[in-house]
Amino acid sequence: MIWGIDIGGTNIKVGLFQEANLIYHDSFTTNTKDNGAFILKEVRDFIFNYHYFKDYPLTNIKGFGFGVPGPVKNNYIIRCPNIGWESKDLIKEFKELTNLEVPIIVANDANAAALGEYHKSNLKEDILFITLGTGVGGGIIIDGEILEGVHGSAAELGHLKVEYDEPLLCSCGLRGCLETIGGIKGLTLLARKLYSIRTLPTKLKEDDLWPVEVFNYAKKGDQLALAIIKKYADYLARGIASFTVAIDPEVIIVGGGISNAGEILIKKLKEAYLDYAYYAVKDVRFQLAELGNRAGIYGCYYLVKKHVG
Repeated sequence: MIWGIDIGGTNIKVGLFQEANLIYHDSFTTNTKDNGAFILKEVRDFIFNYHYFKDYPLTNIKGFGFGVPGPVKNNYIIRCPNIGWESKDLIKEFKELTNLEVPIIVANDANAAALGEYHKSNLKEDILFITLGTGVGGGIIIDGEILEGVHGSAAELGHLKVEYDEPLLCSCGLRGCLETIGGIKGLTLLARKLYSIRTLPTKLKEDDLWPVEVFNYAKKGDQLALAIIKKYADYLARGIASFTVAIDPEVIIVGGGISNAGEILIKKLKEAYLDYAYYAVKDVRFQLAELGNRAGIYGCYYLVKKHVG
């Protein structure tokens, strides 16, 4: 049995795998109190309680894989501002909490999700994975391997600067990052801004401009909602085009909660991408993630599976 744990800024998703099959998965709220001091203990308690109630011996556990929302280098966490972690040796801490001598692998959450999609979909091509959720993350798979980079930041797509006129402060300390527009909060702020200066007819309501509502109305042909999605896709395309000219992937996979909007997001993103992409990398395939919010736990499983064989 191998546990995959995907730690996000809002929720922690856990999955138990047996022979590549996901036999159990669940989630619970991320406790960011005191800079995330209780997160690992709560993960341990959740997993141990499951084994206790199912009468599964802890000795059945062959490893743990963790995905975390920030740069990771050689299993060492550099910084995760959304949960308060910095310079963290997760492996050491979790081994002390569990007293289990099993492999523990740590990766950036978007990298883990990229690997999950890559293996579960039986892809062979080089891919760029972008996740649109609480924030914006990225993962790069080249020749079947995660591209981590010297500083563990090879695919931090969310921290490309895409807004210069009215740059918002990002959690990383910079201004104008894609994450300030591409995440759930960012898209909502963009919708509010365009709603306040609207010249197009709309049935959107000022007090309900969350992404799900904007996309729902866009699918119905609402003119302002379509304009919001067009502007949103434009920002995403700027960031993606900067990456594709550097790594030249064959496939771009879009995941995260916002990707639940479906094909309308892919269509608008493709259209905007062609306005920014270098001519040699225009012919790239866009597709929605297939695993949804489970991509991260699958990727964590594959990381451990590769290690234990």
